[in-house]
Amino acid sequence: MKKLIVILLTISFLLTGCGEKDNGLLGDWYYIEDEVAFKISFNKNDKCEIVEDASKEGQSCTYKVNSDEITIKFDGEETKVKYNKKDNYIEINGIKFYNSMDAAKENIKENTIVIPDVKGMTLTEATKKLEEAGLKVGLVTRKYDSNIEEGRVIETLPGAGRRVGKLEEVGIFVSNGEEPELIEDAEIEETE
Repeated sequence: MKKLIVILLTISFLLTGCGEKDNGLLGDWYYIEDEVAFKISFNKNDKCEIVEDASKEGQSCTYKVNSDEITIKFDGEETKVKYNKKDNYIEINGIKFYNSMDAAKENIKENTIVIPDVKGMTLTEATKKLEEAGLKVGLVTRKYDSNIEEGRVIETLPGAGRRVGKLEEVGIFVSNGEEPELIEDAEIEETE
């Protein structure tokens, strides 16, 4: 989420700091992830606002334009923004924001990757498949599962088939096999 906020802030900087009254960046820019819309609004006073799904209060940011470089600042971090006037989008950390919600919806596939199904694979096989899809492997957790062979993937988090941002990490749960039974109050014979 912090990466997205930084991206949104970057967009805001681009829109408000270009020196001209309206250089094409001013206004609202949209990005959609997991059915949640994010909006960055740029104004003429080097200020911007990032809003998640219109149901929450926006977070303030600033932007500045130096020569051909646009930078936004949010939560003390600065991020560079690319502005593609020809195709009418701004790009922050590899995520594209569009000047209308319709354009953002049309281009959601460009900004996201569908998590492949790696259930039943070894950790090595699953890692390779996720990386080939353009994803990073995050936390690997081992847990008991009587239905999945030891050393095989139980599931991913987020789950297979979900769309995630290109920069997201995917967690993997690997089976330790069936949980061993505990023997209670076993009597131990002593031998001499």
